[in-house]
Amino acid sequence: MNLKKVTGHFGSSGMHDNVRAKPSEKPVAIWLDDSVAQDRRLYEFALQRVEEEEEQAFEIELFGAPDDAIEFVLRNASRVFMFIQDSSRYDAGKIIPAWKKLRPKKAPDIGFHSHQGDFYSYVIDAFAPVAAAIFAGFSFGRNERELIESWSKFDKRVALADKMGLVIGGFRDKEGTTLARLGRAHLERWRLAQTENISSETSLLKPLAEELAVLCGARSALLDNLSSRQFEELIAALFKNHGFDVHLTAATRDGGYDIVAVSHSALSTETALVEVKHFAPNRPVSVGIVRALYGVKRLHDASKAILATSSYVSRDARHEFARVIPWEIDFIERNDILEWCERYLNQLLMDGERAEPEDKDSSML
Repeated sequence: MNLKKVTGHFGSSGMHDNVRAKPSEKPVAIWLDDSVAQDRRLYEFALQRVEEEEEQAFEIELFGAPDDAIEFVLRNASRVFMFIQDSSRYDAGKIIPAWKKLRPKKAPDIGFHSHQGDFYSYVIDAFAPVAAAIFAGFSFGRNERELIESWSKFDKRVALADKMGLVIGGFRDKEGTTLARLGRAHLERWRLAQTENISSETSLLKPLAEELAVLCGARSALLDNLSSRQFEELIAALFKNHGFDVHLTAATRDGGYDIVAVSHSALSTETALVEVKHFAPNRPVSVGIVRALYGVKRLHDASKAILATSSYVSRDARHEFARVIPWEIDFIERNDILEWCERYLNQLLMDGERAEPEDKDSSML
């Protein structure tokens, strides 16, 4: 086996810092272990054993930080067949703690502050529900080991393994199960599940718009992975978070705008028509699109027109509408959206509660 095919991509810190590697079609196992990520000798030895026992049947990606692993899973969920988590990961990251504030879920009490159990509930069961969940480490307590062993008796996805045993076999694992053998067994089960179209009913398969905001706040590149409808929902949540009454139009027919955002004050009620464009970062919004939106604004006699985009507004469009009074048309571009997502994420983590609407006069309209 060519080791370059199965190794992760690491920076000088040893952490996985290039989650957007070249696309691959092979099944992949996720190994989330901060200690191994910092000192990869155990990982490299495991790869050698996989090379000896397998013939490029699957790849292995090693992560030290949970947020990096989550980003990789979201990009590659359809080919992730196994997760391996250590027993003493102290870093919970930002994404899962924020998700817990938005939508508390019961998780297995496994790992430091249940970090491993939370990762199972919020990531594995949500985005890769037929993938194996292997708990491997040196410091699982007696109660944790008994919980995992009992769980594994009725759920074939779950297993308790000794970390050294996975690499070289023959330690507390009486069958001498190595990483290659464990991967082979779960790869067969996973492939069978794919053919049988086994699925899991889980809430995060359809994330809340606020959960999307958390993802984009933690990993800005994920903004481009949203569907057009998810991006519209994200923008609607942005306005709602700023205190507006929001109506999101039907996905199939919007009449030239996607969102109606209404603000109320003691003196007046103002209505903004928002057109949302989910474009690639380097694709500008043309002057024609802005002209059409301004025409829709005039047709409906709205207070304001707003163009929200995951890219940016072209220079021609800005030049043409520079003479339009500011309260008639406005632009919300990529950096504006990502800054809001980051503020929202940090607010969740800092306040310990679901983010409350900001002052509607802050910076939206």
